[in-house]
Amino acid sequence: MLQQNKTSKKIDWQLMYEGPALGHLLAQQVFIRPFLAGGSLLSKFSGFQYDYYLWYSDRKEAGGIHGGYYAKSDLERATKHGEKIYFNQGWLRSWYGAIDVDCEKVTKIMEEHKIENSLDNLDKNKLLKILPEIVELEYRLLSFVRCSQPQLTDALKNKLYAILKKHIQQEKEVEKIFIDLTLPEERSLFTEEELAWLDIVIEAKNKINHGDIEYLSSDLLANNYAYIWELLQNHFHKFRLIPASDRTPAWSMDNFMDLLKTNLKSTIDYQKKKKSISKQYETALSIKKGIIKKNKLPQEALLIGSRIAKIGYYRFKASFFWRWMGYYLVLICEKYAKEFNLSYPEISSMTIQELISALQGELIAEKEELIRRAESELYLHADGKDYIWWGEEARQKKQEILGAVEYSKLKELKGEVGNVGKTRGKAFVFYWSDDVSKKVHEMPKNSILVAPQTHPTYMPAIRLAKAMVCDEGGVTGHAAIVSRELKKPCVIGVHIATKVIRTGDEVEVDADNGVVKILKRAQDND
Repeated sequence: MLQQNKTSKKIDWQLMYEGPALGHLLAQQVFIRPFLAGGSLLSKFSGFQYDYYLWYSDRKEAGGIHGGYYAKSDLERATKHGEKIYFNQGWLRSWYGAIDVDCEKVTKIMEEHKIENSLDNLDKNKLLKILPEIVELEYRLLSFVRCSQPQLTDALKNKLYAILKKHIQQEKEVEKIFIDLTLPEERSLFTEEELAWLDIVIEAKNKINHGDIEYLSSDLLANNYAYIWELLQNHFHKFRLIPASDRTPAWSMDNFMDLLKTNLKSTIDYQKKKKSISKQYETALSIKKGIIKKNKLPQEALLIGSRIAKIGYYRFKASFFWRWMGYYLVLICEKYAKEFNLSYPEISSMTIQELISALQGELIAEKEELIRRAESELYLHADGKDYIWWGEEARQKKQEILGAVEYSKLKELKGEVGNVGKTRGKAFVFYWSDDVSKKVHEMPKNSILVAPQTHPTYMPAIRLAKAMVCDEGGVTGHAAIVSRELKKPCVIGVHIATKVIRTGDEVEVDADNGVVKILKRAQDND
């Protein structure tokens, strides 16, 4: 039971993630429920309970933003706990298995109901029947992702580094070998999509006349290149939901048409690119074994490196599937907001029980209360108790607990190595409030991509970037894995990069050491 109370204990807080402002309905099972006192799935499954956790959402701050904070003392405890669970093969098998089972349940719901296509025709009684399951699966899968946050998986990273430093003399080689030993061995869904897309591009390059590329359209393809049009449609239906979540939409056909046009104009050898990606996965394990033999490393280094890769694969898998359930909740809220004479922020500020009651014909949440909730919300877990504040009271409480930080004076940031390398260039900064699907096409080539986190929607910009810098992420996250695949320098876990760096700033990315320096501010060039 959430309480409205005061807490005065001073905590050293660490910002771990941010995102677009989020209503209570979507936040409850993703950012609140996993931390509630009394035995959440996160604490039961991982065996770890956070003493302190703070989550807030404010539609007036920075264009609408939410964020999650942990106590630094808890982060330190979590790493020690990770030594217990991530070196326990039995626990890992249960984690993999639980994710597989819940992903199968999500697949069944999606295949049976296809809410993204047929919500308007879905009987309300059927919706009421599956809605609790959608919410529960989102909560469960997100809880499993929470089990693999960097503060827990750092135990594996630290152990592998310790082994390498003991056997490798050159410090720069340590980082390179670490990256190679943790390369992914299994294809994630976004890699499967990229390989399937390359097949289409290769086929299209062979069949589409060069003069037709500039005028490429769905009608032109349907009328003159029926086979390519069929391939494109099949790809759209199979992969369009990859980026879909409570914060980002599904890919549109226009997205694929624009991408195809861009690829057809490119001089890249896509056949060679496809072979390179495929070979990377086919040879990953043999490359790792070769590294172990060449450097006379213990087999434990191989086991840990492969384990980090597999954890990354399952973290990705769970992330895709919970986000799709969040996307379904967004579609449901968008559809019924008008029926209940509410805005989207208002309906998404309901509890799941209130939404179910509304769908059953009894609107029990007062509009004035939903307006207050939609403004801002702050949840605090502290000393075994849970507290919640809404509206202006939530803003005041956030200021009281967290205070304010002056970011403009910072010139050097420290994070973790996602992939090695050193480069410099002009920053191009993405924010949570951006329409990423559009902004990725505005980024100049060879920019330093700076973002809160990366996901598949960022791929067009990632391919153009010289390097990446991310607020969030660990060695098993999207940015780290993609940067290794593309061999681009990457610094992750900076936490405040998007608050400090501005588009146009000249920055140096020293990914060998996880350091980002601001060399010259954009305004200094004016």
